[in-house]
Amino acid sequence: MRAGETPRRVESITTMNRERLIEWVETHTDEMIADFQRLLRAESIRSEPDPHAPFGRGVCDALDIVLELGERFNMRPRDFDGYACDLEIGTGNEMVASLSHIDVVPAGTGWTKPPFGALIENGYIYARGATDNKGATIASLYAVRHSKSWTSH
Repeated sequence: MRAGETPRRVESITTMNRERLIEWVETHTDEMIADFQRLLRAESIRSEPDPHAPFGRGVCDALDIVLELGERFNMRPRDFDGYACDLEIGTGNEMVASLSHIDVVPAGTGWTKPPFGALIENGYIYARGATDNKGATIASLYAVRHSKSWTSH
């Protein structure tokens, strides 16, 4: 904080209405899982580039899904020529960033489930990229989406 600035009160998880948060998550769980499965089904393995997909069609398809989610969640999506994207909310000079990636390495052998099937079994989603890093991408998007529903004063 700079000299002369008034501290801002930031609402934290310990002070915000936990029931409201739990209700929001429960209300959006099915939607979140469906979006997660959709992203997992994108075979975002680097392949031959084309003019609009510098890392190949699969990576571009995954990037398009993230951009569409940003638009659906009333963020301001920007596509950097297929190399990366960002999803912005709010205004001002300060920012918070959450970085992730949506490309995956080839699945290889030994899978007991289709690597891009995003099948749910016994409460687990099986797919390439589920824990590295498509899960974190979806979690970040939904966290930002929810944060827009409460304000700091």
